[in-house]
Amino acid sequence: MQQKFYALPLAVDRLMRQQEHPKGGMQQSVTQHLHLLMTTSIGEFAADEQFGCGIWDYDFDNVTNGNKIKEIIRQSLLQAIQLKERRLGSARVEILLRQEEVPVTGGRSIRKKIDVTISGLLQLTNERITFRDSFYVGPLAY
Repeated sequence: MQQKFYALPLAVDRLMRQQEHPKGGMQQSVTQHLHLLMTTSIGEFAADEQFGCGIWDYDFDNVTNGNKIKEIIRQSLLQAIQLKERRLGSARVEILLRQEEVPVTGGRSIRKKIDVTISGLLQLTNERITFRDSFYVGPLAY
């Protein structure tokens, strides 16, 4: 029997109309949870102040060596996964930190981009899962 999990984003309008909320499988649930874990700063979520990872501690850091930041982020994310996403076993985290030129109003700008690849095994099914996400960090990165 395949388990069903609530899908993100929350469909508040459906809930308000007392309709069933969309659901997805375990793999979708795990990847959505990993995304939330990565995009939440530690201490930001009042209900669980340990939820999140340390990526955002280095959002405006232009001084620390890039390789050192990559390893700190990788370790922080791996620790967060082991603590908060127990459905994923044998987790591996790879980080690519690079500069990317992006269009902005009135020209182009250089942004720091973090590419994250998380792989592991779903504990319940022993199924391999690979999740990739990327985002910009740094001053005025949106």
